[in-house]
Amino acid sequence: RPRPAPTGPDGQPLSVREGSHGRGLIIGLAVVLGLGGWILWNAARAATETPGKVKLGTNTIQISREYVELAKRLDRDGPRLYPGLAGTEADFWLTHVNNSWFAFAARRAGTGRECNTVWRPELGQFEDGCIPGKLYGPTGQGLPQYQAFVESTGVDTGPLYVKLTPPTP
Repeated sequence: RPRPAPTGPDGQPLSVREGSHGRGLIIGLAVVLGLGGWILWNAARAATETPGKVKLGTNTIQISREYVELAKRLDRDGPRLYPGLAGTEADFWLTHVNNSWFAFAARRAGTGRECNTVWRPELGQFEDGCIPGKLYGPTGQGLPQYQAFVESTGVDTGPLYVKLTPPTP
């Protein structure tokens, strides 16, 4: 026995509207899935660019698995600021100048993060965050220096490390 068609409050049969809710649901689901995929892709890309792997028992951090690609990015985009290891405030800059690596403290010794230097690309120098007009060269001369080194794999590739202590003046 067939079921009677559903009726509205006025007793008239309900009709299916054109452009049903199904189409809107499919479009909404596609947007959500697309946005989720984009977020996951960017997270994975960021994780592979700067894995920040720390060698346990040392204050050495792996900055990149592929130093040649990182050098190209720094030469194109300028120096990169890295936060200190967990539990420290040892923020540091990494630069690539004349085929050499430089890692140095982001601020003068004894000052807080509010005094972090700022890269001024128009000047090709860093400016002190607490002393306007106080400039440091592109290799961080005048700021505490850290050791940046490549672990050679026998070819023109390999990981880049920064040893965060002890800084040299």
